[in-house]
Amino acid sequence: MEFSKFKANFSAWLVQQVLLERKRTVNTLDINRILDASNSILYIIESELSKKKIMEGMNDKRHEGFKDIFFIDVREIPNDLEEAYKYLFEKVV
Repeated sequence: MEFSKFKANFSAWLVQQVLLERKRTVNTLDINRILDASNSILYIIESELSKKKIMEGMNDKRHEGFKDIFFIDVREIPNDLEEAYKYLFEKVV
């Protein structure tokens, strides 16, 4: 597995941990789509986020009905575990 995919999977796990610490109900729709079911917010973690992927995600019929959709670009997440957690803690609402 290439590092960017590993980092995306691990980042998705960190997003779940942040949500759980905030006492949210969390569902994993797939490996990189995390749902904050308490607030109907979807987090999509992408290893190579682009405008095209954002538009595809926004127009995806499976994403209708969510209050918000947040895209997280793995390239912006620090490689250091503590720094990555801090970064995601600030990004997750």
